[in-house]
Amino acid sequence: MMAMLFSHPGVYSVVAESEGQIVGSNFLWEESVIAGVGPITVKSHIQNANVGRRLMEAVLERAQQKGTQACA
Repeated sequence: MMAMLFSHPGVYSVVAESEGQIVGSNFLWEESVIAGVGPITVKSHIQNANVGRRLMEAVLERAQQKGTQACA
């Protein structure tokens, strides 16, 4: 599923990296005026370190830049 999300032209993808390892990801489905968010993932050993928050901020910033009316 992740490979499909990373390569889908209507999905904006972001990843979080720590010490050369991917520790999280988030997606913004941009094919509609109301964008979909997720799935968001954060490895369990790094949770509570603001990674999820930064991933969410990244996709919401992208939505704002694109003029998206809303995110769900």
